[in-house]
Amino acid sequence: MSHLTSLRAFLDTQNVDGLYFVRTDAHGTENLPDYEEFLQFVTGFTGSAGVMIITQDRATLFVDGRYTLQAPAEVNTAEWEIVLWEKPKLEAWLAEHMAGKTIGYDALRMSIEGIEALEKHVKVQPLTQSPLIIWQSRPASAAQPIVPHAIEFAGEAVAEKLTRIGAAIAAKKAEVALITMLDSVAWAFNLRGSDIPFCPLFYGAALVAADGTATLYTQTTVPELPSSVRIKSYDALANDLKNISKTHKTILLDKAKTNAAWVQAVQHSGVEIVWDKDPVIALKAIKNVTELANLRIAHKKDAAAFKAFHAWFAREAHKGTLTELDVVEALAGFRMDAGALGLSFPTIAGAGGNGAIVHYRATPKTNAKLETGSLLLLDSGAQYHEGTTDITRTYAVGTPSTQMIRHNTLVLKAHIGLSIAQFPIGTTGVQLDAITRAPLWAQGLDFDHGTGHGVGSYLCVHEGPCSISKRGTVPLEAGMVLTNEPGLYIEGQYGIRIENMMVVQKTGDAIAPQRDMLNFETLTRVPYDSRLIDRALFTDAELCWFEQQQHI
Repeated sequence: MSHLTSLRAFLDTQNVDGLYFVRTDAHGTENLPDYEEFLQFVTGFTGSAGVMIITQDRATLFVDGRYTLQAPAEVNTAEWEIVLWEKPKLEAWLAEHMAGKTIGYDALRMSIEGIEALEKHVKVQPLTQSPLIIWQSRPASAAQPIVPHAIEFAGEAVAEKLTRIGAAIAAKKAEVALITMLDSVAWAFNLRGSDIPFCPLFYGAALVAADGTATLYTQTTVPELPSSVRIKSYDALANDLKNISKTHKTILLDKAKTNAAWVQAVQHSGVEIVWDKDPVIALKAIKNVTELANLRIAHKKDAAAFKAFHAWFAREAHKGTLTELDVVEALAGFRMDAGALGLSFPTIAGAGGNGAIVHYRATPKTNAKLETGSLLLLDSGAQYHEGTTDITRTYAVGTPSTQMIRHNTLVLKAHIGLSIAQFPIGTTGVQLDAITRAPLWAQGLDFDHGTGHGVGSYLCVHEGPCSISKRGTVPLEAGMVLTNEPGLYIEGQYGIRIENMMVVQKTGDAIAPQRDMLNFETLTRVPYDSRLIDRALFTDAELCWFEQQQHI
């Protein structure tokens, strides 16, 4: 029996017309362990974001602009319709295909915000069972050890963090907050784990009170924490939420981050809900002095790994035998030699046309050779005790074409434009996104992903709330760490992306600005492939910045 057949038989037992399923877990996690990869199990799609809608006569997979090439290559398009997931298209699809019908959702894997968005277009109801019940070969879960994140790396003690979180909760007129995002929990309690691939996280949640006391719910034992922190079993959380009104009158919940099952448990208690953002998100986005100092060390280690990689690549690339997986293995080895604890995401090594697949991942089946006259897009990152890194470079294999050089230089101009941007306090990511794209737009070119995302401090390589993108509505603040990664993708030929990490900082006093201004300090210390650059296309300011970066 096929997976779709099994799911449709399951739907017959649920009194719904269709299933809406988001690729996530109970905590809204992006990188999932094998036993949570249900969407991949059903569809074959390996991307980091996706939604499937299944009815008795239709199966649709929604993906974003990063996966327009990858999804059709991985999914059986005879069974699945693949749709680019932009809100107007999703809304139009629901209006056309689900009007007047009822769609079911897994309450443990669906946020209240997501449900409310659906309710504008279709009737919804929670399923009485999780659809994962059909996954008979589901891998077993096993909680991994939780370890302390030392103060020499965190820069702030747990008690101090909880006091600040408590103050933020009190400012929202709540007595307690439910913290469910795994990186928020790890940051708040200076703990790390290995339950999640590529992220040093563990499965857990917390109730933090306005007075700075807290209850931490985990699946395994926890290193010593302040006496103000009570430790309980992860399985006890649902029951404690049902009884929360016995100890508190108000609770802060994040509509976008809290799953419906836990919200429904709170509503069962009768406590008053204060809807607001997870208070930890904004706090951990502003890196402290210790975190930034350590992050600079992490980037120096990364630079050492790339120096060794460049020497290896120069020796091997011209031989005509290198493959994408050879590159992946070699760079990972050099990073381990430099002190990395692991990678921060699966390395993207896209040779030739594979580089045009934004989130391509080489497999034994797709593993391509690096052909002379082609480009290699190499997007990778690592986890160090000192911090998380994310870097992309595009390399020529042999002699690049004139078009390759021109396209790469235009992407680098966009990259430099953001790197040297100066902007007033209050500027949002969407404003900077437009500045970055300008050199490409001027030539009728563009890319279908964000320009930059926040990065955690030895946490997740993708971290909110800040981003430089068309959805980047959060003002940037000093201490925020983001990527700068414009790109250009020529389907079937090559992909170009250039990425550094940067920290937002206040400008110096030398220019005597009319108002307080911000700019970026570039953290990444890896040179660019000079064979792919036409210096004649640079302005004087761009050339000055480029030459400085090539010799750091």
